[in-house]
Amino acid sequence: MSVRAFLDTNVIVYSFDNRDPRKQEKALSILNMFFTQDCYYISTQIVQEFCNVALTKMHSRMDLSTVREFIGTFPEQRVCDIDMSTIDYALHVKDSFGYSFWDSLVLASAVRAGCSMLYTEDMSHGQVIEGVTIQNPFSSDDL
Repeated sequence: MSVRAFLDTNVIVYSFDNRDPRKQEKALSILNMFFTQDCYYISTQIVQEFCNVALTKMHSRMDLSTVREFIGTFPEQRVCDIDMSTIDYALHVKDSFGYSFWDSLVLASAVRAGCSMLYTEDMSHGQVIEGVTIQNPFSSDDL
């Protein structure tokens, strides 16, 4: 059985950023699994954050039509909605583990999606929270 994994925004963003070819290659590999294997998930928060970064902050900004086209390829059944229950759970995670609200919302979404792995560079590599192991795919050990 495959491990259910949740992707943070930075994985998607790095797939478009050619300034660090090793990170881009790793991100593309993970993103390819998102598109081809049914055990990879994101949330509406991740989609929103990607749109914001792609349109305003990315080194090579994307135009609106390219962003629309790209997010239109996301498998809808693996994009988890953020509801009030998830927000409440994120507040519990924040209170218990001290992460920012936005990182806690990512963790809460991963838990709600039934994932046991979270790919992100923004949290403590190797830490297990609520049954989700944080994995930094861009750490020097993984590149």
